[in-house]
Amino acid sequence: MKKTVLDYYKGEGDDFRISASGISRFFTSTSSWFRENLTDLDEGFTGNTASVLGTCVHYCLEMYVKNEPIDFLEIDQYLVNQSTVIDDLDVDYIRYQMPLMVKVGQQWITSNVPLDEAVPEKFMEHLLLPGITTGGSCDLHTDTTVYDYKTTSAKSLPKNIQYAHKLQALTYAKLLIEQGHNIKFMSIVYITTDIVGGLSEKTGKPLKNYPSEAVQLVEPILQEDLDMIENIHTLIAESVEWFRDTPALRHIIGQDLRLMNVKCNLKQLQEEEI
Repeated sequence: MKKTVLDYYKGEGDDFRISASGISRFFTSTSSWFRENLTDLDEGFTGNTASVLGTCVHYCLEMYVKNEPIDFLEIDQYLVNQSTVIDDLDVDYIRYQMPLMVKVGQQWITSNVPLDEAVPEKFMEHLLLPGITTGGSCDLHTDTTVYDYKTTSAKSLPKNIQYAHKLQALTYAKLLIEQGHNIKFMSIVYITTDIVGGLSEKTGKPLKNYPSEAVQLVEPILQEDLDMIENIHTLIAESVEWFRDTPALRHIIGQDLRLMNVKCNLKQLQEEEI
């Protein structure tokens, strides 16, 4: 399968990386988080039409901020690749939605982001413990704000930044601050799909249309937020370390009796040094 520029960059080296986008699942779906990340029991999420559409939109917005042309051949190859992994991938739906969503995303960026200081898709990684890091790719940041795009088909959007999105944004903010940036705000930018209402089956009357739009939620980042995310990073890193090094406790750490003495796919450090 030919790689494309849309494939997610996972960083270099063999360290275990606590993904910024998945931190909340450590708390909300603990067993699944350990099974997917530290064992071979579950493969985890492999993608669907919505996630592939989101990747395409993210790529186009990255090129816009960089003032570089969109490589549509790369998008085509990415869709071909994903079609071999996702049986029901709706390529026609993606091709319809993508230009509409990219256009509103570009318009929003132009109106709200100082492009002279904007940095798109910056990959960051921070060592927490030997062999264990945290990080990911930040969709966009300026000198003071981290931005995270969320593509969605929802007709009603949240009024406040959701827990999972907050932990992801705070992770990027923490890493950027450590690099010397004066990050003060987190911004979640929802980019919605274009929904044509059609006709009601009951009444035959036209249903409401929901054109694609970009909606921002922004919150200040307080010192208590940064303290919280630092504590969370430490907690997860130490949990991974104990899960890796202590087979007898794996079911306790992972909160699942099925994990008792299960094989961990992360080698202990002393094994690597022999």
